Amino acid sequence: MEMQDITSTRHELLGVCDKVASYGEECVFFSVNASTEDIFCCGSRYGQEFLTGQASIVHLFLEFCKERYLQNQQQQAVESQIKTELDEDSQNNITNPTVKNATTDDDVIYIISDDEEDEFDELAAETMETVTKSESR
Repeated sequence: MEMQDITSTRHELLGVCDKVASYGEECVFFSVNASTEDIFCCGSRYGQEFLTGQASIVHLFLEFCKERYLQNQQQQAVESQIKTELDEDSQNNITNPTVKNATTDDDVIYIISDDEEDEFDELAAETMETVTKSESR
């Protein structure tokens, strides 16, 4: 279906070039597909003559697009890897929580994630300090 669409669109562009030329204007149009290296060019009579003599412009544009597509694919791969690692870390914190045993009168067991461990230790130390101070009075 996609090939038929691009062929139809290209046919329409040829009509546009003819229409523009009928108004006394010259035009040139070219497109490239960076992954297949497919090149399409059309234009008015002078536009086509220009492209024939300046084919390097189209090839420069193709190389430019290939570089951009490659950079974009590399960036997407890095972003995907980071997202995967973040998702795995998040999942590990949920499925593998750290178990802490806080000694109190009720001998309570707290289940926390690795990220909460330091905060828990500080809170437990403050709580034990408060309990110890109140018991010594």
